[in-house]
Amino acid sequence: MGLNMKRVVAKVCMIVIGLCILGSIIVYENREKLWSKHPQLFFVIENGDATIDSGLEQRNIGSGICDETLSLWYSEVEDIYYLFLPSYAKLEHVKVASYSEKWLVDKVDLQASLGKNNEKNPFLEKRTIGNDIPLHTTLHCKREHTSDTYQMIIMQSANLPTMYMETASGSLEDLQSSKEHSESGTARLYDVQGNLVHQDALNSIKGRGNTSFNGYNKKPWNISFDAPCNLFDMGTDTKYVLMANASDPTLIRNDYVRRLEQALQVPYVHIGQFLDLYVNGEYQGNYYLCSPINIGDERIAITDLEKQSEMFYDQNMLESADIYEHIQDMPVENWDKEPYDGPKPELHNKVVRKGLQLESLDQAIEAGELDVTGGYLLERDYEQRYMVEYDQNASSFTTKNGECFRVKSPADCSAAQIEYIGTFVEKAEELLLNDSGNKNGNAKTTTGDMTQNNDESYLDYIDIDCFAKRYLAEEISKNYDGGVSSTYFYKDIDANDKRLHMAPGWDYDMCLGNYVWWMEDLAESPEGLTRLSKHSTPCLWFTVLYDKPEYYEKVVTYFKQYAEPFLFRETKELISWYRDTLDASISMNHVRWSEDLCENVYYKNVDDSYRIFEEFVERRAVFLKEEWSR
Repeated sequence: MGLNMKRVVAKVCMIVIGLCILGSIIVYENREKLWSKHPQLFFVIENGDATIDSGLEQRNIGSGICDETLSLWYSEVEDIYYLFLPSYAKLEHVKVASYSEKWLVDKVDLQASLGKNNEKNPFLEKRTIGNDIPLHTTLHCKREHTSDTYQMIIMQSANLPTMYMETASGSLEDLQSSKEHSESGTARLYDVQGNLVHQDALNSIKGRGNTSFNGYNKKPWNISFDAPCNLFDMGTDTKYVLMANASDPTLIRNDYVRRLEQALQVPYVHIGQFLDLYVNGEYQGNYYLCSPINIGDERIAITDLEKQSEMFYDQNMLESADIYEHIQDMPVENWDKEPYDGPKPELHNKVVRKGLQLESLDQAIEAGELDVTGGYLLERDYEQRYMVEYDQNASSFTTKNGECFRVKSPADCSAAQIEYIGTFVEKAEELLLNDSGNKNGNAKTTTGDMTQNNDESYLDYIDIDCFAKRYLAEEISKNYDGGVSSTYFYKDIDANDKRLHMAPGWDYDMCLGNYVWWMEDLAESPEGLTRLSKHSTPCLWFTVLYDKPEYYEKVVTYFKQYAEPFLFRETKELISWYRDTLDASISMNHVRWSEDLCENVYYKNVDDSYRIFEEFVERRAVFLKEEWSR
């Protein structure tokens, strides 16, 4: 054998050895997939016919549309695999891929005549499902290499957009385990026809909520896009929320109450959008994409004090700032005599102002470079949870009557800012609870840090119209948390408006006939007034307001003018629209999250859930009409 031939043989041997090593590596890296006890099937939705919505100014979309890959979901209860398809998917465009094994359905090999392997992974083969596979039919499948048999059902949504998200880690495990965990990622949004309408990086994916996060396997999410976008006319911003509606079998209550608020002409209400959500290729269910309660030009359009404040400090100053705490004993007449064994007992029966020592901010306020009067976004909460989360919130305060507030914006208040807004709310509360307040006084005096009026009224401090409309939304829906938690307030600078306003409502999955067992006093009847006092720790303000003639008159007037037409004329049509739009998606969602639905003691099936909702609304509307016609 010549020298050249020896060299050729040596090169061939090296190539063969290299291929063997490469094959071994691929086999090792895919060992779990190759020998998994579950079928390693993936379904690729080809979007060759789809387009990019040219009517929207979007970033990072590029010129092409990527295919989307879905995985099977296994129901341990039923011992059945499910493939959940989005609304726009056409079966002739859905290809099946598997790891080094044939996939047989009713003895038909769906991969038999494919040809070439997938270029990126030689263990993947693809072939379209085709229109001969019926939806919602149990398919008897077989893994040829293992001879294992299993059952599979293909379901498809209808009428809804689809969102795909990928997390940086490729997993939801850490995100589902703690609200404190955050990850970056990507998101793509398709319309009903499969056209790509938005695609961008996500700066943050993070769990949200309290009971809704900790009490259910289906988690709600806060997401933040890399750049501002206006999705479904909710206003341009980077921040959005994916509400899970895990406790509501109809999925509709959050959307319905928002539409009720819109009918009541509550300012800054945005209607969200139902969609099907997939994360890392796995179907997560029907979600409600909506805007959060936050300050912005197209959200709550008041002065953005947080943005203005950031001009006077940098990140290093913020991270090194000491905590500012001003703690006083509560007036003796307001002391709670009951023993308290909850968190932070040292703060119980105390008036608290908590912020950060940001001297540069306070100097700017003192120099008149920054207006301390607004705007602020506040969230009221009950004491137990306020104390539990006290260390997690940079800015918060309590009043002399024990009302607890977190400052959502600015999230990092200086001493001057937290003292101002805490004192303002306390003054509003004092006047509200004082029946002798004079609604016609004009004489002003200056005392301490605030300009006061000798004959001031609570009407100088709160927007009574907004309070009345928001009360109606909570009362009509018979919301257990109404006025208690997930209740937001905002205040602009004095030059624009000196009063405290109520922001749009939040979190209505538990209302209108849908309650957990310990809320039975609300669930048992659509009749009765709550005055927002049914919670174990209600807000003091609303029961006092209801007894004020000028407030009561507005409640009755706005109910007749705005709520009655919505409840008696628009609701039936709206329910019909919900059923037509959501039926297919609800079917998929209820298979995926049957375990969560079993936690709802009132849940039997979708039809029964809608009946309960509709009957509750009808009877509640009749009761309130009679109550406020006397």
